[in-house]
Amino acid sequence: MLISWSVLLWIALIVGFVTSSLRIWIDRVFVTLLLLTMGHLPIDAAVRVNLLVLLLAALSHGLIRREGWLWGAFGRFPSWEGWAAVLGGLVGGALGRVWAQGLTAGVLVGVLGAYAIAMGLRLLLVKPGEGKPAPEHPGWIAPIALGAGLFTGLISAGGKPFAVPLYNWAVGHKLPVAYAIGTFGAIAAAVGAVLAGYAYGPGFSGSTWATALAIWFGVSLVAWLTDRIWSPRLMKVTALLVAVVLIAIGVKFLVQVS
Repeated sequence: MLISWSVLLWIALIVGFVTSSLRIWIDRVFVTLLLLTMGHLPIDAAVRVNLLVLLLAALSHGLIRREGWLWGAFGRFPSWEGWAAVLGGLVGGALGRVWAQGLTAGVLVGVLGAYAIAMGLRLLLVKPGEGKPAPEHPGWIAPIALGAGLFTGLISAGGKPFAVPLYNWAVGHKLPVAYAIGTFGAIAAAVGAVLAGYAYGPGFSGSTWATALAIWFGVSLVAWLTDRIWSPRLMKVTALLVAVVLIAIGVKFLVQVS
């Protein structure tokens, strides 16, 4: 185990509550932030742990928790669009992981800080709309999935909070379809990043897997419990608080590496 049980408990409580309250079931970038700030892990170790957490979260959400919802979504849009998201995410995740091997810790911390600020602003300012009646630019699906996948490989961020509004606005899909396509891309990106981690890096040690499994289980349990008390008001209050914290942490990281 790479972190203490007390830190693991705090991560499970914080991330489980936040992900369930905000309905962000896959993008667990909060884990990376807490592993750095509370667990005091080097960023490469934190990213590797959270890549496995992200993979487990993506698979459990898309294939298990929604009980067939993901595959049933294929009937809502041309199947080639789903495969475009899978291909883009797979390539993006792999390229991001390979790219990360050549970057310094300071650069990765800076990227993570910028992502945290962008996500905080996204929670404060950007709300996905209902989309247009029919897709206008489906050719954007693969590039959007690839871009989100790059962040998965670089800093183990799923990118879905940004990909979904883009699928909604640029492609023109309704929100349920945008979420489905985003989930396909996120799963593929996590798989691509983990495979590239084994092929072009030191891989993932047993202690890394043990830490990731413990975090995933703890976060999932807390998220399930929080889901029992979820309400739109809780979501709004949590979004405001989390946005402020993300921006503050992001600014701190950028100042550290400047």
